[in-house]
Amino acid sequence: MFGAAVLVAMLGTAPLAAADPVRIALVTGGCTGCHGNAGEGGHGVPAIAGTKSQAEFVATMQAFREGQWTAPPTVMDRIARGYSDEDFVLMATRFARPN
Repeated sequence: MFGAAVLVAMLGTAPLAAADPVRIALVTGGCTGCHGNAGEGGHGVPAIAGTKSQAEFVATMQAFREGQWTAPPTVMDRIARGYSDEDFVLMATRFARPN
């Protein structure tokens, strides 16, 4: 998992990522299939929009990817393996609550 300094540096790129809505849409397209277009959740799938800060969102996704998320059971550990830390920052740009 990334250290705090690296994570802060990555999150510092979020405004640049926000300038590329096409890339954000491509990276987050898989999220919307289950979590809804606005990340609102539903039908047993949790909401992801506005529920975490950018740093918390990225850390949660890293925990899924590294198999460190234990409860409740979810398919996210397998899904998150396909994404990089940069992808997680882009996801956070769309779904995390504003800082």
